[in-house]
Amino acid sequence: MSPIFSLCLLSFASSLLPWVVAPGNCPLPTRFEYGELEEQYLSLTEFPIGTTVTYKCRPGYILIRGKEKSITCLDTSAWSVIPEFCERRDCGSPGELLNGEFHLPVIEATGELDTKFGSTATFTCNAGYKLLGRNTRTCGVSGWDNRVPICEVVVCFKPPDLQNGTHTDVDREEFMYQSAVVYTCNPGFSLIGKSTISCTANGTWSDLAPTCKIVSCSAPSVPNGEKISGFGPGPFKYKETVTFKCKEDFYMNGTALVQCNENSDWDPSLPSCVFRMPTSTTPATMTVTRKPDEKEG
Repeated sequence: MSPIFSLCLLSFASSLLPWVVAPGNCPLPTRFEYGELEEQYLSLTEFPIGTTVTYKCRPGYILIRGKEKSITCLDTSAWSVIPEFCERRDCGSPGELLNGEFHLPVIEATGELDTKFGSTATFTCNAGYKLLGRNTRTCGVSGWDNRVPICEVVVCFKPPDLQNGTHTDVDREEFMYQSAVVYTCNPGFSLIGKSTISCTANGTWSDLAPTCKIVSCSAPSVPNGEKISGFGPGPFKYKETVTFKCKEDFYMNGTALVQCNENSDWDPSLPSCVFRMPTSTTPATMTVTRKPDEKEG
């Protein structure tokens, strides 16, 4: 093996095992999630007994007052142990949201809202408001990111006009959440659908606009039946009702109460009165059969 090759092999092996601990030395200093070595110690490769290194807090963490932040290589070639010396920085309140609220995780140990480094606040608006901006803020190295969003009131545009009718507040162009309009039809027209609709939380109307329609049902008649309500001569308007009963010796097939529907038909269909077949009253007869040799007693 050539001297040059041996030197290269030794160099390669050294690169694979850069932190072999020499006798009387300590291994690499402890790594902490919240702290890191100060810069002057980063280039050191050996830590003889008695060496002391000092830490600083990582970004997002702050030093706990009165806590030790240095460790020393002991005679046992082990580092001294120190308690946690940095804690997450507290960003404080993520900001008040008018007509809304924010939600934060809870610290299990204390039950308090977590407003510290790495925590995320989520914003929501009250019903009838929509959120403008980002709905989250995260506590970072420099404080909360983003801006507090805005909750803007939900607005519905003008509801549909009604042919052969009208609605309340007809001159308004915008309607706030939960505002309602009431539709009415012109004389001679019946309103089909809901007369009142309201502005919902998502900025749309709760229902379609109704329609105004001329509805006229002719006076109903049921053979062998008679009315017990709805005695007018007709025609009948939308949703007006008539109730029937059958004459004596007839029974009803169908529904007694019918209503004038939007198509000018009776709903359900008119009933019928069916003749009730009389029960037979013929007396029963008995037949007696005698044998030829039997005599009357």
